[in-house]
Amino acid sequence: MDNLFDNYSRLSPAFRVNSDPSSEKEDCSVNAHGSIAAIRHAIRDDDVDAFIDRAMRFSIDVGSLRFEGGRNCLHLAMECGSTIVVRHLLALNYDVVHELVNARDDDGMTPLEHSLLHSHIGPCVVDHLCGAGAPVSYSLAKVLQLPAVWNGSRGDAVQTLIRTGPDLTEALAIAVENKWPESIRLLTILGAPSSEALVRAAIEQDTQKVTQLTGEISTVRAAISKLAKADQWDALYLVCATATANNVTHTLAVRDAFQQIAATFRDEDPVRHANALRLLTPLITSAFVRCKKIAEFGNAAAIKALLDAGKFQPQVSRSTINVGNLRALRTMITAGVPTGPFLRYVQAKYRDQVHSESGPEDALKAFRLLACAGADISSLPEETLAQIAAQNQVISNATSRQRDYFLLDAALKKDVAHVKTLTDKGGDWKRALKGLSKLDKSAVPVLIDAGVNPIEALVYAINEELNPAIEALIETDAKRSDVSTQASHGIPSLATRALIDRLQNNDETTARKFIPTVTDGAKELVYAALAENEALARTLVRLNANASAALVSALNEFEYEAAGKLISWKIVDLGSALRLAIDMPNVDRARIAIILYTLGAPRSSIEGIHIDPQLLSQESTSPLFSRQTREYNL
Repeated sequence: MDNLFDNYSRLSPAFRVNSDPSSEKEDCSVNAHGSIAAIRHAIRDDDVDAFIDRAMRFSIDVGSLRFEGGRNCLHLAMECGSTIVVRHLLALNYDVVHELVNARDDDGMTPLEHSLLHSHIGPCVVDHLCGAGAPVSYSLAKVLQLPAVWNGSRGDAVQTLIRTGPDLTEALAIAVENKWPESIRLLTILGAPSSEALVRAAIEQDTQKVTQLTGEISTVRAAISKLAKADQWDALYLVCATATANNVTHTLAVRDAFQQIAATFRDEDPVRHANALRLLTPLITSAFVRCKKIAEFGNAAAIKALLDAGKFQPQVSRSTINVGNLRALRTMITAGVPTGPFLRYVQAKYRDQVHSESGPEDALKAFRLLACAGADISSLPEETLAQIAAQNQVISNATSRQRDYFLLDAALKKDVAHVKTLTDKGGDWKRALKGLSKLDKSAVPVLIDAGVNPIEALVYAINEELNPAIEALIETDAKRSDVSTQASHGIPSLATRALIDRLQNNDETTARKFIPTVTDGAKELVYAALAENEALARTLVRLNANASAALVSALNEFEYEAAGKLISWKIVDLGSALRLAIDMPNVDRARIAIILYTLGAPRSSIEGIHIDPQLLSQESTSPLFSRQTREYNL
């Protein structure tokens, strides 16, 4: 193909016939209609000799000539499939070719877009257009914004452009400048750094760019998290205010960013982490923050930030006592949550049950729970304090074997405080976990509530193949998190945290036992994408994590930035993801299928399946991207 244009190079001067300006003006005035019509016919007939003859006869400047719709000669040749004329035009001198390939018609289309969307133009022509300086990044942004009529060839066009290596950041900037919302979203899914662009725009106080980039909650949340960590209050406020006006509930984005930082605080610089939390809390309004879950993580700084901002819900403390969650209760007390209301609540709760068979015992358990959590119980009656001291003395006097027996018995009785005291005195929680796995898996969470590290417990259960205990730990975590996926609210699941922990500690032997026994690795891949950790993602793929399921999950949860990372890292096959999405229950199959098809998933992946093209509306509320749309025609 190197000599593709050799036969035409000798003709190049004919297309820059610079006649006397007056005569050119005369030609244009007298023969304009006829000359343009003659050129048009020559292009449509793919008659290069007639084209050259008429251009010379009428002294036409081929580079600046325009037909109806603002199209130039190259536009028209692409549309007509006139490959010989196309080759000739691309063999002209540099200035003419540069003008031809960069010209836009009235629809903003360059010849490159026309070549991509007309199947009768071969790929070699596309390559030569790109080599001649065609605006690849612009073309990608433009193609992604095209209406539904082009959907049949848009995916192929996108993949062709991706292979040429466009600058996604530049393409995103073009989409933002032209206010192309569909293009911005699809570029994000392809891996364009939308949240970084939003951060820059917010810091520069560029309200127009911020408005265009706050269309998706995942982008908003990522930007909020980055701005909070960078202590950029003015920029943070601008993003939140603009997102609200852009019909994105910024409160949810702030909440999710807060919870994501709170859940991963051990990976952050402590000072930076605490400052970010303090910066976010004033912006949290009505969204319900999962205080108890954050407290379970042991993040006292997050609870204190909520407490100082008046965003800590008092009912969380009461529910924590009711379920006996000592781990969360201790974090709350460490953060400075007043203990007086705790004591009054317990006293009031059991006052009416004092004469019942279990009332006094339950009250004593609650008081011991508060004592283990660090609450000041000195105001309790002396009789109650004496009973607590006596129970503690029994444990202190017990042998190691007796403590282990007492520990299992206390766990079966759901006595969290007793379990905590016994583990503090050397009781073997691992032996207790084995026993509970055989006797009553519903008591397994008591060990976690008492302060046993849930990650260590799950890892131990997996290594020892304690399947009932594994199920209990994962089910309890999911129930208490009240989320179906870690992507929903920024809170990673226990299985995700444990698997990531093993990989960070270079324990691949245990990590391999997680996939596929405990997880298919999809949520963990989404977690890695959200954390922008490519190395972690590649390790997970090497451990057979399901990359297709991860992409489908990310798209289903509108985590477009995470999806973009998975695609840009080239660890997922679009065709495989498309097939999986069609068969996968409880996902927006049509929306995901349309997105993947638009981005170039092979057509063979969806043979026999009809997707209504009307779904591809070009409005900002397009069903392709709307959270509210759940019904599709398949």
